[in-house]
Amino acid sequence: MSILFEYFRKRIAQKKSAGQIVLFEEPESHLHPQLQLTLFKALSALPFQSILTTHSTHITANAGLASYVVLTQVGDPGVLSSVPAKDGGFAGSEILDLERYLDATRSNLLFARKVMLVEGPAELFLIPALIKKVLNIDLDREGISVIPIYGVHFEVYAKLFSAESLPKKCAIVADGDLTPSDAIPGMEGEDDLPELIDLDDLKSEYVGVFKCQTTFERAITREGTLEMLALASDEIGASTVAKRLRKGAITLASGSLDEGERAKLIYNLRASVLNTAKRFGKARFSQIASRHVDSAKSLPKYIADAVNWLIN
Repeated sequence: MSILFEYFRKRIAQKKSAGQIVLFEEPESHLHPQLQLTLFKALSALPFQSILTTHSTHITANAGLASYVVLTQVGDPGVLSSVPAKDGGFAGSEILDLERYLDATRSNLLFARKVMLVEGPAELFLIPALIKKVLNIDLDREGISVIPIYGVHFEVYAKLFSAESLPKKCAIVADGDLTPSDAIPGMEGEDDLPELIDLDDLKSEYVGVFKCQTTFERAITREGTLEMLALASDEIGASTVAKRLRKGAITLASGSLDEGERAKLIYNLRASVLNTAKRFGKARFSQIASRHVDSAKSLPKYIADAVNWLIN
């Protein structure tokens, strides 16, 4: 490559060429991630045009959105091509946001057949494992990538998915209350913050929105997951919480509670799980819980609805 580039430079200097172009196919086939980036930067600095085809999220994470030409298989013999920066109808600030957001993890949405957007790593660790155990659906085999956006700014991502930009399904799976569960109320200056969007406004032919009524940790605390959560609590050393969860599971299974008592017990168990997850780290707790997913017998309806929408 170095010899070829030097040859091209000499042709330019000697004015022996009207124009030159380099076509480069799948550099990730031969280069580890660090060298992929070195190559990409070298190509970007060349005084002539280069076109590179890739499935490398390391490259897409460092390329400007305006340079993307995305090919999407839509079921026809051909494929659909789009330039998301132009075809998605993005404002300049939104393009800058996406270029910051689409790192080596999140830019995987460019290559997935279908996408599930979640708020953070807690959902990333536990949702795919729960779906595989309870629904017997392997998201990877279905071509569904679970992408954590590390926040609640779903709107800029949602604009990517349309007939003109990325014609593929995207399910947004989020908390019912977009205010973080560990936010401190009444902080000075919070009235100056912009209002949170209504996620339902993002719905379209390609974007589905699926919300629980509360936070993720509360939503996954249900009769069919209490042993899984108890085992996770045991592993992190929260033995008191584990005993409380197991006692709650026995009480719920006994059928001795009326509707009000049952609701109160579930509420208290959910609060206990949320507090434990916050204390030890939500991502860490979910990752440990995913190792005990064989004990799970159910998952929240909003997650099952998202999966069914994506695969049907």
